[in-house]
Amino acid sequence: MTLSPDALGAADAEALRVAGVSKEAAADAVNVALAFNLIARLADSFDFEVPPPESFARAAPMMIKNGYRL
Repeated sequence: MTLSPDALGAADAEALRVAGVSKEAAADAVNVALAFNLIARLADSFDFEVPPPESFARAAPMMIKNGYRL
């Protein structure tokens, strides 16, 4: 979807259907991929830096308890 969106077609959707993937689940997967692609492109555009592992380790307990809410 990211590198060759024009290569996707009805056969790809049919393969998902045959595998038992619902239309809703396929749409969810497309939306998640879109969100991650958008975030990655924005992060690259704005030259975001990934914090060091220690930052994630400090934030993890709070995020597990409260989710991503501030």
